[in-house]
Amino acid sequence: MVEKILDFPANEGLKKALALRRLKSEYNGLLIEEKGLELYLDDAAVPLTEREARQGEFKDLLLRINRLLTDIARAGHYLKSEEIRSGFDL
Repeated sequence: MVEKILDFPANEGLKKALALRRLKSEYNGLLIEEKGLELYLDDAAVPLTEREARQGEFKDLLLRINRLLTDIARAGHYLKSEEIRSGFDL
C-alpha cells in the first residue's frame, strides 16, 4: 500500500526523505558495529593472532562507512562533523 502511495510523482520528496533516513539509520548501525570491533581490536586480553585476523573485517567496515557518508552527501544532506563522529538523530 505504501509503495503505491510513493509511486505518485508528487511524493518524490517523501521517497528521497525515506531513502535518506534509511541511509542514516544504516550509518548509525555501522558506527555501533565499528566501535565494538575497535574495542575488540584494542583489547590486550584478546590474543594478537585473533585481533590480526579481524583487521580485514575492520577495514571493510570502515570502507562501508565511508561509502555511506558519500551516499548521504549525494542525497543532499549537508554533513556536520558531529553527525560524522556520533551518528544521526532520527
